[in-house]
Amino acid sequence: MHQIIKSHLEKFSSDHALGELEVDEQFEHFANYCIISKNCPTNFDHSAITIEGHELGIDGIGFIIDEELVESDSGCTEIFSDGKRKHSVDLIFIQSKTGDSYDRGELLKFGNAVTDFVSEAPKLPMGDDLKECRGIFDKLIQSVHKISNGKPSIKLYYVTNSNHSVPKEILATGESIKGAIEDAGLFHDISLNFVNRDQLSKLYIETYSGVDSEIATFSIAALPKITGVEEAYLAVVKAKSFVEKVICDEDGNLRYQVFDENVRFFLGLENEVNSAMAATIRHPTARTLFPVLNNGITIVSPDVVVQNNIVHLSNFKIVNGCQTSNVLFSLKDDLTDDIMITIKIIETIKEGIFSDVVKATNNQTKVDNVQFVSLRPVIRRAESYFDSIAEGDAKIYLERRLKQFAGQGIPNIRIFDLNTASRCVAAMFCDRPDLSYKYHKQIFTDLKSSVFDDSVQESIFYAACLSLYRLNLYISNGRISPKMKKFKWHMLMALRKTFFRKEAPRTTSKDIVKQADKIIAAMKSNSTSTLGYFTKIESIMMNLGAVSNDRLKRQLIMREIIEKCYIISPTR
Repeated sequence: MHQIIKSHLEKFSSDHALGELEVDEQFEHFANYCIISKNCPTNFDHSAITIEGHELGIDGIGFIIDEELVESDSGCTEIFSDGKRKHSVDLIFIQSKTGDSYDRGELLKFGNAVTDFVSEAPKLPMGDDLKECRGIFDKLIQSVHKISNGKPSIKLYYVTNSNHSVPKEILATGESIKGAIEDAGLFHDISLNFVNRDQLSKLYIETYSGVDSEIATFSIAALPKITGVEEAYLAVVKAKSFVEKVICDEDGNLRYQVFDENVRFFLGLENEVNSAMAATIRHPTARTLFPVLNNGITIVSPDVVVQNNIVHLSNFKIVNGCQTSNVLFSLKDDLTDDIMITIKIIETIKEGIFSDVVKATNNQTKVDNVQFVSLRPVIRRAESYFDSIAEGDAKIYLERRLKQFAGQGIPNIRIFDLNTASRCVAAMFCDRPDLSYKYHKQIFTDLKSSVFDDSVQESIFYAACLSLYRLNLYISNGRISPKMKKFKWHMLMALRKTFFRKEAPRTTSKDIVKQADKIIAAMKSNSTSTLGYFTKIESIMMNLGAVSNDRLKRQLIMREIIEKCYIISPTR
């Protein structure tokens, strides 16, 4: 393995607590993480896309609907029932090899596995992970009437450590694989991408680096001094330049990550407003009216530099204008130099100002309040609670904004995004590890009052996340079996049950604070007694017999775990 990739892999494995895995398994997680990050702007668990028992030649599978990774068939059902007429859907299949050459046999094996997977009646054997993925695929095919273009797109990635040109016979084999998949007639667009060493390195760096850009303006004016805002400008730029310099990367691909603070995903060109926008862009004379007909774009950056008519942006986010940006990107070949767009540029490093801008600029039309969860009082208080813990072994971080701690040298294992934090709370303090396991989007609806209500006690977020952090460390260093990864949400529930043999109090009560404080005290140190809590629970999980992914979604196994927790010796 090349020294650069080896260095990246070691950092990734350390940050994500993968030390117990063999190098080739670490590399699969690493490659899957890099590839899915390129295609999905939101946080996700790389373990959820990595296929165990990959004898078929598929190392990773991701289903991305409206730029969000979906982990279960119920997740598909929820998205397709939201009232939106059309959804963008991408299927991603990954094979990764640590070798420095292209192996035609392995590529054929990969292609055959994918072709069989998407066939009407797969013949190759499937483990639990592939069966679950096939369930999601079946749900997608049943819902093609709600998918943009009437069919999903499929992307195959073959990752290798080679840095040589792709041999002709490998390219030809790739075309043959694409043809076989095309014969199924299930996909709108089919691509097979070869990712080499340099490209993989670049993708990994992008996962933790901010995005920088510069763009020439047609005109720019500074706004008067605003409290909490270092600088603010109104600018007019060429729409074509905006697409090429701001929302696209060097390869011409859309920078999904710059939209992660924009609460509306792209609604598609079929949307009435977007369709009208597209018609204006395509009209030979009306297109010059675009800057007065369109509300423009809002960009927030912690570092804005204006030199003459050039604006330099560092680590910026587009907090409003996702629809406009995506329409412009979709019609980039139709953009002419006389189409302009207005941009509001705000420089601030204050989280409060940033959040206020996000909320204000996304509130002109009705938006589900769940999408504003990062701005809720309980989440702000929880963030302050995490921040109040001094540096040390119990120091973990609540990430309210994607890549909030990028470039600060903080291991990923210590960082908990809102999705993971809510899953921790649901499992430990709401006794719903089934939701945390595969139906975590339902937490935002079914458990909304128990997890996100303004009067919820913020300490439960820290207690639950600290417990998962400690468990992940023990799995990483081999003190707890790596087989326990799939049980982690149920183990959080079991941990609280071994401390308190009763139903959890309301998450708004003082009693829940007492429970959280006791758990925090037990989890703060890496001691023998701390490990003991988990080894007891590990023995419970080991005695459950064969546990399929489907079984972990059911209430029955939860009751069985709880009963076993009640008969082990009380914790002290």
